[in-house]
Amino acid sequence: MHGEIDVTIPEQSKANVSIESKYGEAFTDLDMDIQKSEKAKKMEASLAEREARIREIRARVQAKLAEIEEKEKGNNEVWKEIERNGGLEVPIPSFPDFDISTIMGTEVNGVLNGGGVRLYLQSMTRNIYLRKK
Repeated sequence: MHGEIDVTIPEQSKANVSIESKYGEAFTDLDMDIQKSEKAKKMEASLAEREARIREIRARVQAKLAEIEEKEKGNNEVWKEIERNGGLEVPIPSFPDFDISTIMGTEVNGVLNGGGVRLYLQSMTRNIYLRKK
């Protein structure tokens, strides 16, 4: 569970492979059909949602800057005040549904040579190597 895993198998092996490491990475030189895990799909969806929310906030900030600029054209005192205050107050997006476990670690699922036996490799803290013989 807490050590490095280094497994060598024949290149022609047929297997359904699952590799998981919470704080490590997975490496292989085998030609596997990699399948996205549910964790990876959730992470992609979560990141896409966050990017959309950040784009929305950026657009609102740009609109506010344009509004201030139009309203206060020629009024240098407004800009001096903004500079003194360290800029405009920009809302920081909150992500209450954020789950750090969705971005930590490595989870790889793949099919080797059409699939076959289930090969499950897991290490909590170290890297995992699956090599061809």
